[in-house]
Amino acid sequence: MNKYIRIIFLATTLLLSGCVNDDSDNPVPVKPSRREWYQLVKTDTISSQKMVQEIIDVPITALDITTIVRYSFLYHSINGSDTLTLSGAACWPLGIKSCSEIWLDSHFFCIRWDECPSQKVEPVMLVSSRRNAIYIGADYQGLGLSRNLDMPYLNTPMLANQNIDCFKAAMTLLKDYGPYIADDYHTYNVGYSLGGAVSMGVARQIELDPGLKETVHLKKTISGNGPFDQTAYFNHCLKATDMELDFPVAILCAVKSIINSSPSFRQTYGYSDCFTDKLLKSGVLRALDSREYDTGAINSILIQAGCSSLKGILSTELLDRNSDISKAVFKELEKLDLTSGWTPQTPILVSHSKTDTYVPYACMESVIANLYDKNNPNVDVEIIESGAHVEQGAKFYVKLFYNLYPLD
Repeated sequence: MNKYIRIIFLATTLLLSGCVNDDSDNPVPVKPSRREWYQLVKTDTISSQKMVQEIIDVPITALDITTIVRYSFLYHSINGSDTLTLSGAACWPLGIKSCSEIWLDSHFFCIRWDECPSQKVEPVMLVSSRRNAIYIGADYQGLGLSRNLDMPYLNTPMLANQNIDCFKAAMTLLKDYGPYIADDYHTYNVGYSLGGAVSMGVARQIELDPGLKETVHLKKTISGNGPFDQTAYFNHCLKATDMELDFPVAILCAVKSIINSSPSFRQTYGYSDCFTDKLLKSGVLRALDSREYDTGAINSILIQAGCSSLKGILSTELLDRNSDISKAVFKELEKLDLTSGWTPQTPILVSHSKTDTYVPYACMESVIANLYDKNNPNVDVEIIESGAHVEQGAKFYVKLFYNLYPLD
């Protein structure tokens, strides 16, 4: 997934164009509200030039410098009876005094501990900077400063809830350190790949909770190429269990996320029930748990171990749709379906490529079947006839840079 960095080179020059007025002479304080707990960990400033050099390691000259300030912080999120301490980041252009626009980002699939908003530059940071807006993004559990915790990987409802909690904590941080937030602020909720599904999960939770509507002021969601329906995802993959997967780490992490985040499943089944012997002997699980390897490195381990197909990754029992463990897995997958149980009342645009081999188009077909209604103007879909996952990710963020996605 690190190939996303190519888009930064394409869009760097946009940072100084089309800035939004910040009404700095007439700041309007936010309304009093509950103070969510947070702990400030680090503050740093990042120039646009430094951001580009950090990401693509190519010196860029002749750039005017736009500086953003990043606040990295800890916050609390509730999972069942547990209170988790997680990390995230809030950013804004240095020097702005007031703001009425927030971008809530759900980042794409990462497994190395420092591939997250508090530790590196995310594309949406540049989008929000260009618009003189505020960026808020969670690191995801198990990344950033919470690397000691189990990663939920593809548990998109859990990650969505954590991103909402990150938003609440960031709003408290902004009252203490940031620019004034106008009473009528609005929030854009965006994400691609895993982040596409998480952003849809955020929209769904906000839609189902009137209190969250008052908190987030969601204006629009833009979600791209995400595993919106993981039952459809698995059923698609099961059609060819011998086929070499282009991104086998996703299937491994999808099942691992069920083990990590479902206590009821974990009480009955473990790694030895879910994975093949050669995968268990490959060392890939230790590599994943170390949080020191990116997706490219994990994919290489899987390929070298002969574990790059479903049959190479998952146990024979799990691949048998009539087995108890397979039924248990699919029961957990049904809980992750983001395409049912709600009708969007706030605009959402869902994008997907028909030729995506990382996240199958079957996930988009569930969106169309369950959410898209020509009589509901709040749901729009962008069906792309051809485009690989990483290639389409680059285009997704470039469209955000250029304001090619309608924001109303």
